[in-house]
Order: sequence, then structure tokens, then C-alpha cells
Amino acid sequence: MHEHEADIDEALVRRLVAAQMPDLASMPLAMVEPWGTDNAIWRLGDDLVVRLPRVDGAQGQGDKEARWLPLIAPHLTIAVPQQVAVGEPAFGYPYRWAVHRWIDGEGARLERMRDPVEFARDLARAVRELQAMPIEGAPPPRHRARPLADYDGPTRRAIEGAAL
Repeated sequence: MHEHEADIDEALVRRLVAAQMPDLASMPLAMVEPWGTDNAIWRLGDDLVVRLPRVDGAQGQGDKEARWLPLIAPHLTIAVPQQVAVGEPAFGYPYRWAVHRWIDGEGARLERMRDPVEFARDLARAVRELQAMPIEGAPPPRHRARPLADYDGPTRRAIEGAAL
């Protein structure tokens, strides 16, 4: 997906976990699909997930998550990932990586929704809760987290270019 993406396979994940978190090494391991764009994601046992940055731009996310997720969680009525361990680069893999508690669920798709209106209300509530949170000391938004207005000019240019 990305240029210069880290090569991550099951053997590497098993070696990293076994070397750095031996108490977790005997747990079943399965790739979670679809993978994220920034992280390779592997289910570890029934209640954990291993997240390994795939590209340079994703390094440091685990450190931010360790600091901010516990501060965000009390403000939300939805589940927030909980980081339980951090791994270090090894075996040619270049980034720090993390293990989180697994949050059970499914991707949002219309055919899976029992009640799309209820889903929309739940989503709106989560957005309102996020918007109401104190943000003092929070890192500045980057990439997809930036305000939509930041994308206005490039989006309009792309639309105009597509119309030609």
C-alpha cells in the first residue's frame, strides 16, 4: 500500500511477541483484515491485538495512544482501546509496536446494521462527546485528523481537473 513499507508477516509477529512478551507467546495469532493503512493488525488470543506500524509516518502513534487514550476514555460512552504493552524494534523490524485490549465489533456496513437510524444517532453522540472534550495540551492534528477546511482547495482542484 505504501512505498518503503515494513515487511510484516506472522513469523515476525510471533518472534517479536515471544522475545519481548513471553507470557503472551503461546496465544493464538491471526491477521485482522482489512489491515489498517498505518498499522499491521494481528489478533492475539481472544482479548488482545498487536499493532505494528507499517511506515515511518505511523511511528510514535503508540506513544501518543499510551498518553491520550486513558484521558479520552472517561469522556466517551463508546469503548476506547487500552494499551497493555509496548514492544521495541527487533529482528529487522524498525519501529516500537503495541499490544492493546481487543474491542469486539464489526466494521460499519449498512447490511450489518440492525437499525441505521440508531447507528447514526450513536455516531452523532460519539462525535458530540469528542467535540466536548478538553483539548488543552493535545498534539496538533495531522493527516486525516486535520479540519475538513484544510482539504477544501485541493479537493476543488481535483474536482475541476476530473471534469476536464
